[in-house]
Amino acid sequence: MTAEDVLYSLSRALDPKVKSPAANLRNRVVGARDFQDGTAQKVRGFIAPDRDTVVIRLSEPYSPFMSTLGMNKFKVLPREEVEKSDIGFAKAPVGTGPFRFVSMKEGEEVVLEANPDYFEGRPYLNGIVFKIFHGSPLEVIFKDFMEGKLEESPIPFKKFRDPTNSKNPYMIRKPILSLRFYGIQVKTKPLDNKKIRQAINFAINKTKIDKEVFQGKDSITHRILPMGMPGSSPGKTPYPYNPKRAKQLLAEAGYPQGKGIPPIEFWSASKSEITQKELEIIKSDLAEIGIQLLIRYETDWKKFGRLKYGAPNRI
Repeated sequence: MTAEDVLYSLSRALDPKVKSPAANLRNRVVGARDFQDGTAQKVRGFIAPDRDTVVIRLSEPYSPFMSTLGMNKFKVLPREEVEKSDIGFAKAPVGTGPFRFVSMKEGEEVVLEANPDYFEGRPYLNGIVFKIFHGSPLEVIFKDFMEGKLEESPIPFKKFRDPTNSKNPYMIRKPILSLRFYGIQVKTKPLDNKKIRQAINFAINKTKIDKEVFQGKDSITHRILPMGMPGSSPGKTPYPYNPKRAKQLLAEAGYPQGKGIPPIEFWSASKSEITQKELEIIKSDLAEIGIQLLIRYETDWKKFGRLKYGAPNRI
């Protein structure tokens, strides 16, 4: 890997032809917009003075920039391999890590082997197999783990106390920085109406979901950035559970008791037991204010991505 590989990879993420969702994170790089507009052949702010050095010049101070460099959108790629075929590289990647790609069975597993040329020395393990479980069936994953087929597994809530009675598995408990949210398609009627979206928010009993589904382990938030992350704004309170206020908002929006609102599709890529329980609570809560929810599942991520944003009246 050389400095030129780094410049190529950073520039590629800015290229409008690639359509990288993270391209705007590089807008503060000198010459980035000229490159994106097609008025420059390269980004002036990306410089390689020698084989092992990369210099990046910004148009203004921006403290989170170093953090964005660590995002997976900006991993370093070998130009000669990528330009053979973007699709081919995605299915047979080449890197400099401790393990090398061997094979992939789409939707089933990814197989890696030890890289003898790794700069810190050959890893202890001969290889790693990543198993893929569509729809996050925690019970199935955990069963395979207890049978010795997996090295690690999340614990289904029903089984949460079981591992502590066994001498074999090691259970690790720690807080994680994660966010669960429901995205709403806001470009079409009636979900383009702010009052309807607010009504949906007031109607969902988040405390009940946390207690009955997640055993009180989550924190209910009002913000897209979890507490503890730079930019998170404390002080505000989340929408409370208030079906009366939800019904009032629907009436103000011209849909008293939800009349006139077509059924709303709720799509989920997970079909685990806890997800189904969670969505049934949401369905019941929305029915209480007159909104019908149609719960759909698509555990194939490619199809899910197309479905999620491809049609109106959808969550």
